[in-house]
Amino acid sequence: MTAKVNIAGNLPNTFEGVQLALENAERLFNDSQQVSIPTKVALLEIGLEEIAKTWGIFIGYEKNLFERNPQFLKRFLQLTHIKVDEYNKEVSKISKAISDFFDDVGQEYFSNPFDTISFSNHDAKIEFLSKFIKYIREIQLPILRTSSDRGKLRRDILGRYLSKSKSADMKKADEIIDDILDIDDEQLGDIVSLKEYGLYLHVQNDFYISPNARSFEMETLENLLALLIGMAKNEVSLLSIVLLQTKKNKGESEKND
Repeated sequence: MTAKVNIAGNLPNTFEGVQLALENAERLFNDSQQVSIPTKVALLEIGLEEIAKTWGIFIGYEKNLFERNPQFLKRFLQLTHIKVDEYNKEVSKISKAISDFFDDVGQEYFSNPFDTISFSNHDAKIEFLSKFIKYIREIQLPILRTSSDRGKLRRDILGRYLSKSKSADMKKADEIIDDILDIDDEQLGDIVSLKEYGLYLHVQNDFYISPNARSFEMETLENLLALLIGMAKNEVSLLSIVLLQTKKNKGESEKND
């Protein structure tokens, strides 16, 4: 019988909670680069769960923040070099995709995918991750690609985490991102099950002697985690600027009063 772990108290649905989950995912990714391949597989898969928690908290936090403070969204778009009219135009253009997505997934679930039980449940996190990948492909990327400074945006998302050979040619960055996100539920299920075999992999000159664990699956896992971390770090960085500027402006306003 699998033990169930419940969270004591409330879920960390705060910006600090987002940052903490992201730090955990990033640490697991970095640690995975310095260990044996069997251990690497396990760390990457745990990292994927952590980044699912990161985005699960982040989406709800941002939604509430932007709904309460529309000026925050406007400033956030400015930092990503997306004009408000271009943003509105793209949202209108993909309105059917947005409607279909939330009809299928549910707005309430997507904004608040975890409770105190599912927050620690592997299957729940992977289920959310599957839906989030579809959201990125069909909604988030089309909006991001309206940025007038897509080169910087791509570098911020890709440059630090993907290998130099893959990130050097920024002209192919869109293809890299699309290729990483071209993953269905069955493939996602495969890569999050690698650790069941990974601890028993036999490795000779980087060749995997196992019918159940292929090198491209590990690369898919690694690149997916790298991309989701890169996107989260970029968004956290931008939102930090928005919140800091707002706090500073509020302080100056109170001082003048």
